[in-house]
Amino acid sequence: MPPRAPGATDVGYLVSQGLPTGLRSGRDEELLREYLDLLASHGVTDYCFDEAWRHYRYAVAYFVVLPAMPLLSWDTLPARSRQLCMRLVERAVAAIDETDAVEVFE
Repeated sequence: MPPRAPGATDVGYLVSQGLPTGLRSGRDEELLREYLDLLASHGVTDYCFDEAWRHYRYAVAYFVVLPAMPLLSWDTLPARSRQLCMRLVERAVAAIDETDAVEVFE
């Protein structure tokens, strides 16, 4: 069986790159708490906010590599793909900055 990552890593990826910065900005903790509340309503009660927040921030910092990797083939990408990569990188960097995500690596 492949290794499993904590659920908050999926939330971090989705929220940091899937939501426009204006919708996400200042709401990271709120959105993560909503996720944890939904887990609790389904019986998952052993995943505390502090641990989930660390996982979330780790994912926010780590997954910046996903939209950045296609930049290696920038010259061959269609204009629309370039725009998407740049937008996702911008969102990811804003989330990293706002959540101080790099701090989890210290």
